[in-house]
Amino acid sequence: MKKIIILCLMIMALHCLAEEVTEDSLKILPQLTFMEFGSKSCIPCKQMEKVMEQIKVEYPKQVAVIFVDVRKERAKAKEYKIRIIPTQIIFDANGKEILRHKGYFPFNKVKELFAENNVFPITKKE
Repeated sequence: MKKIIILCLMIMALHCLAEEVTEDSLKILPQLTFMEFGSKSCIPCKQMEKVMEQIKVEYPKQVAVIFVDVRKERAKAKEYKIRIIPTQIIFDANGKEILRHKGYFPFNKVKELFAENNVFPITKKE
């Protein structure tokens, strides 16, 4: 679990370094990791694809989004004790699980959870 999160954080850090490094860009590292456990053939999982895309668009640097296909990565599903798909697990910046949700997780509820954890969408500068 922590290896995936650390790898994700390293990739995000390298991505920041590849861009122009500014004081603002150094402040924006993933605050949360949103892991979705599902399958490409599951209808609620397909609905979650739209939610994950919205998260990526509105929280591009604050939230790392990871999809785990439980049919292809059975060991990961077992490691995280996944019994129902879709299941979402949200981790804080230290890799601690802060929420586990089973079933479809509407975007408005995800946004509420993020706000409770002081993670807000990036506003575009005009």
